[in-house]
Amino acid sequence: MRLFPGLFLVWLSTAASAMEIVPELRDLRPIYPLMLSLDLRGPIEPGDAERLRMVLAQYSDPEMRDISVTFDSPGGSLVEGLAIANLLSERSEIVSASVDGSCASACVLAYLGADLRYLGNAGRIGVHQFNDPSGTVAARDAIDIAQRLSAEIIALLTTQRVDTALFKAMSATAPEDIDWVPEATLTEWRVVTGPVFDERMEYRNVNGRVALHLVHESLYGTNQMTLMCGNGLIAFAVLEEPELAAIGGAAMVVGGDEYEIMDLQVVNRDNHRTRILFTVPDAAARQMRTARTVGARIHLPSQEMFYGFEQNVRDTKIREMVDSCLAPVEAPGDMHLLPATDIPGKDLTSRGVRDVTFGECQQICLADRTCQAVSYITTKRWCWPKSSADGRIPAPGIISAAR
Repeated sequence: MRLFPGLFLVWLSTAASAMEIVPELRDLRPIYPLMLSLDLRGPIEPGDAERLRMVLAQYSDPEMRDISVTFDSPGGSLVEGLAIANLLSERSEIVSASVDGSCASACVLAYLGADLRYLGNAGRIGVHQFNDPSGTVAARDAIDIAQRLSAEIIALLTTQRVDTALFKAMSATAPEDIDWVPEATLTEWRVVTGPVFDERMEYRNVNGRVALHLVHESLYGTNQMTLMCGNGLIAFAVLEEPELAAIGGAAMVVGGDEYEIMDLQVVNRDNHRTRILFTVPDAAARQMRTARTVGARIHLPSQEMFYGFEQNVRDTKIREMVDSCLAPVEAPGDMHLLPATDIPGKDLTSRGVRDVTFGECQQICLADRTCQAVSYITTKRWCWPKSSADGRIPAPGIISAAR
């Protein structure tokens, strides 16, 4: 396990007042499900996790769907913060957490135990290294403690879908200082999630073709969209459908902007799911190369309401898929395009040809009688002339052409 420099000692509490735990059961049935509200304020001290466990044990109504936790704490015991996080993450209900005021140091770990995490208008989250203010822990013991607790922190971040960049920020700030992390960064690291539980993008093999599958899980349901190459960029979306919904039109959402879908096909509607198939508008596809969010929406006939999703883009998969499906230029008449396809081996040059367009790559091949195909790495502008077009394999981010 990697131990980041600076995180060698753990905060060992001295005498102080315990965290205040105030529960409130909200019963507004049948309008809203039964919900438990918890207000956690003050420093986190040894024994606080056990006190919280005893409070939670009093509320086990099967009709209770939500637990809402509000934090306002300067931190305290790292061990207790981790224990509180585990208590919250193990609950079967939907646990939401918000920060009212400040949540610093060990409080941040407790906060991460929630499924959904919010930041109030005046809320702030701060991190720093953990230390031993008493100075009573021997160096060898301190290193052993730090290693074990570092592993627990990383495990918590992984389980709760938080970027480990948060751990690095903790390690980079001296114990006597505090790094109040900007909200935009907290959102990027998935410390603050809002109503979104999880977002994923992964490549899949669909009948021998490369496809990019998007999954967006939130408090409002699960939405999915699959992108693949066809006559342009093709999308198949499965959207969570509200009660009594009607379809008045659809739009691709890119960077917060809507692009009307002109060839919408409603595949079917059942079990509160709307399944649609469409071609991504060219203008939307071009914007997807650099967009921070993508998604799809169904508008109701009034056009005043919609359902669907908009998902954050955290890597280059979207750009690779778009570049593979939408060739920078059309293939010359003597070659045909093979989007999202690589032709491994059979290279006519050991280093390829760098910094050329896809059109120039094809012209290089056409000028050589021994060249039968090319593979082009779109993000690197790297051309690989081939002696044969055999052995093709799906490959996002690469476009090929063959005579």
